[in-house]
Amino acid sequence: MLFYGDSGAHLSESKAQFQCHFAENDDWEPIDDVKTMTASNADIHTYPGAAHWFFEENRPEDYKAEAAALAWQRTLEFFSKTLSE
Repeated sequence: MLFYGDSGAHLSESKAQFQCHFAENDDWEPIDDVKTMTASNADIHTYPGAAHWFFEENRPEDYKAEAAALAWQRTLEFFSKTLSE
């Protein structure tokens, strides 16, 4: 599970399954870098209009409730699926 970070990771080199969540407007993880991430073992999600820390309620300047809720829903679904396999 990746939230916000490591857009340069070579996920295809791992046998693990990944789910990644990135903000569209992230100074630390540029969307152009995220777009280059492709791997058959990774589901990569981007959140339009969101910035780094969009999932953090205690960072009101960046928190995006709708994006955070969707990311959390996807996370729970991912864990439910991958942990039952």
